[in-house]
Amino acid sequence: VRVGDQLRLPPDRLLALSSAALLHDVGKSKIPEEILYKPSRLDRKEIEIIRAHTEIGAEILLEQKGASPLDLAAAYGHHLRHDGGGYPERPAWVVRHPLIALLQICDVFEALTAVRPYKSALTPRAAFEIMVGDKGAFDPPLLRAFIRAVGLYPPGNRVRLSDGRQGIVVASGLRLDAPRVRVTHDAAGRHVPDTEQPTIDLYRSGSTVVKLLHDPEPARV
Repeated sequence: VRVGDQLRLPPDRLLALSSAALLHDVGKSKIPEEILYKPSRLDRKEIEIIRAHTEIGAEILLEQKGASPLDLAAAYGHHLRHDGGGYPERPAWVVRHPLIALLQICDVFEALTAVRPYKSALTPRAAFEIMVGDKGAFDPPLLRAFIRAVGLYPPGNRVRLSDGRQGIVVASGLRLDAPRVRVTHDAAGRHVPDTEQPTIDLYRSGSTVVKLLHDPEPARV
């Protein structure tokens, strides 16, 4: 939705996109948990089972009167690649909707940067390098729009700045590596009262992000 907003999609399209995004993995509700959360590599049979979640999701939504065509397309097509690869196998006449192409990009980025039972999280920069390097996987203009909208430090990430302060990224900035950050902890690691937390534009302030944080670093005594 953040990317769609920056692409100036009208409100009804943004609402449709958000609904489809929320429902895209509904088919995984029918996949056994021992496969979904298996901490080791899946075997061929298990891969076939988990890949079936796309068609299962579309079947689930076909039974729901309120599901839209875009919801169905999201469930069925979010693992289809820009070059025609991916899964499930699609007939030659199938055309992927541009919003599903955007959803595919978001889905892969989330998978790469999230912690899973079988892997640790990648940084946004590392995820972008993989995605840009996977030629043919993604719609090029949409991938560029996604990277511009999200930046190297996506909103919601906690970061430590070059001046020692810590904060939460609230928006991308004019440069990929210079987001807008709400300062939550001072240079000594002390929490800044909520009503006094400034939001700074790193592009203009001169500060830089030096580290992504999972939790606030402790105050120095």
